[in-house]
Amino acid sequence: TRDEAHILYNTALEFKGKNALEIGCWLGWSTAHLAAGGVALDVVDPALADPQVYASVDQSLRSAGVRSNVSLYPGYSPAKVEEIAKTENRRWSLIFIDGDHTSPAPLQDAQVAERYAAEDALILFHDLASPDVAEGLNYLRDKGWNTMIYQTMQIMGVAWRGNVKPVEHIPDPAVNWTLPEHLKDYPVCNLELSKVLEKVKPFTLMSFERLWNLYLLAKRVCEEDIPGNFVECGVCRGGSSALLAWVIKNYSRRPRKLYVFDTFSGMPEPTVDTDYRGVAANEAGFGASTLAAPVSENLEVIARELGVWDLIVPVPGLFADTLPVYREQVSEIALLHADADWYQSTMDIFRHLYHQVNPRGFIQVDDYQDWQGCAKAVHDFEQELGVFFRLHSVAEPYGWKPDSLEVQGWPSAVWLSPSENWLVITDGLIQTFKPEGIRLSKINVGLFPYWEMETEQLIQELEGLLEPILRSPQPEDYALIFLGDPDPQLANQTLEIAAGNIALRLMEEGLELSREPFCSVVAGLNPYQWERLIPQLNYRYPLKRERFPKGLRPAIQKLPVLLLAS
Repeated sequence: TRDEAHILYNTALEFKGKNALEIGCWLGWSTAHLAAGGVALDVVDPALADPQVYASVDQSLRSAGVRSNVSLYPGYSPAKVEEIAKTENRRWSLIFIDGDHTSPAPLQDAQVAERYAAEDALILFHDLASPDVAEGLNYLRDKGWNTMIYQTMQIMGVAWRGNVKPVEHIPDPAVNWTLPEHLKDYPVCNLELSKVLEKVKPFTLMSFERLWNLYLLAKRVCEEDIPGNFVECGVCRGGSSALLAWVIKNYSRRPRKLYVFDTFSGMPEPTVDTDYRGVAANEAGFGASTLAAPVSENLEVIARELGVWDLIVPVPGLFADTLPVYREQVSEIALLHADADWYQSTMDIFRHLYHQVNPRGFIQVDDYQDWQGCAKAVHDFEQELGVFFRLHSVAEPYGWKPDSLEVQGWPSAVWLSPSENWLVITDGLIQTFKPEGIRLSKINVGLFPYWEMETEQLIQELEGLLEPILRSPQPEDYALIFLGDPDPQLANQTLEIAAGNIALRLMEEGLELSREPFCSVVAGLNPYQWERLIPQLNYRYPLKRERFPKGLRPAIQKLPVLLLAS
């Protein structure tokens, strides 16, 4: 089912680059989802001995673009698993068991999985509705593994040990789930949260994706014990406020309060830059006094129902009036939820509260793309700070259009952490600041490689730029700014190979490398942010195949081309 596919894929993402094992693949549906998460996947299934089945699975994986991540082994578990582990000297960090469902096969699969699991490992089971399959999970539980149930159509289970943890999943609240008797003693992932979300739903305009992300950030703050209170600016009927307070009550290790700021009497007067996806606020139904929600009829009702009213401090009034007065009382902030929609309201939140956010804390900005003024305020404020926020999209991962070399647009809500900011570093800051950042110098050159192209060809192109710079009298005068998307790790590796090749060549000639250009691999900036960065570039260095931030190809191609002779 779809939610089971989500569990497989999201779990695999947590183990990207590590060894994984699948026992039983059927026609490769689950295999494709696991491999798409970036694991190096070994697959054992006796059905693969049939040439037609093997060809079908092979073709499916090729169509999904993940064939290179997967090794297919015809054979029966546990014997074949033993063979692979010994001949390939393999230990697996992630294991998915979906083989023979008849006893004692699931138990034997669990036993061989435990023998060859890494110290930090996670094992997933499918079809736990069968008592025979549950024998495998029971075995790991009795051996001291942490265990839990995912309430899905066919019921999945998870066992884990060491420094890993399972992904979160919410059972569909529309389904009246009942666990079979043989699973009654297992905890069910987020069963209680599912009921809470169903209760807050009538009290919020936020989508499930935004609520879910807000919950994850709040829970992360509590689990990592990041100091600070929670603050929500823009409350409406109070559903998201009640959810945040519920997280504090159930997960926080330290006392915290939730401060909620809103007029509670409706939206303030729209300004000229207040439009909803191109439609003026008054015409879109969000004019002055709309969305009024008296506390006693809304926020207090749902907060009392969840038993969290004592954790909430409502502050009525305009942000410009209330935030300066309450800043000292609010004190340090671990989580700030900004749902202000309009430019001035969003700027008021950032200017009054940003500097109180713990560097390890989080800020979620709702309606980032829905309201023209909201995104503008976020980027005007980051410009005031002299940084670039690393904005993470809510609900959908940052990615690329399949039919284009340009960065995709961003969704309606984003979140950020001050600890991840890119600092723009210039000569005057070298002595005082040494964080990760975008380094600028006298000659700033932009490069926009298509990193997935044939590596050797790209390395040769990069060497063609790096070698003359390294041979120049003052290579430190150059700053090379690379677009690192969609894979900054690959970008850094490719760049390191090219630089290493040049360094070796120069050393063989007896030349010393005491100075070098500054290189910044920049990933995750969106088009708004690139619009700010492009004017800082003096040149661009064209490559045979390039990728540009969405909509900015013309602006980048207007930059002067760096001529090596100059």
